[in-house]
Amino acid sequence: MRREIRKCVMVLGMGVAVAGSVVMGYVHEVSAQIPQSPAPSGSHIPESEINPAAANSNDPAMTRMKHERQVAVDNDRHKRMVADADKLLELATELKAQVDRSTPNETSVTAFNKADQIEKLAHDVKQRLKE
Repeated sequence: MRREIRKCVMVLGMGVAVAGSVVMGYVHEVSAQIPQSPAPSGSHIPESEINPAAANSNDPAMTRMKHERQVAVDNDRHKRMVADADKLLELATELKAQVDRSTPNETSVTAFNKADQIEKLAHDVKQRLKE
C-alpha cells in the first residue's frame, strides 16, 4: 500500500512540475482575445451601429485603452496561474510529508483528500491554459 502511495506522490509531483513549467512558459504568450462577429451578409446596417468601437478604430486613445485593458487581463491571468502553481507545489509537498510520516499499513484520509485537491487544481490549471 505504501508503494502505491509513493507512486501516486511521484506521479503527482511530476504533474506539478509539468504544470508549473507549462504555466510559467506559456502564460506570457497566451492572450485572451474575443473575436468580433462579422455583420450578416446582405445587411444594410452600418458597421458603426453593429460595433460602435469600429467607428473609433483609428482613434489612438481607443487603441491605447484596448491595449491597456489587454495588458491588465494578461497580468491578472498570469497572477492567477502563478498562485495556482504555488498552491500545487504546496499541496504536493504536504502530501509527500504525510506519506513519509505514515506506516506501510496505514493510509491517511487526509492524504487522499490532498491528492484529490491536487488533481482538481491541476485540472483547472490545464483548462485555463487551453483558453
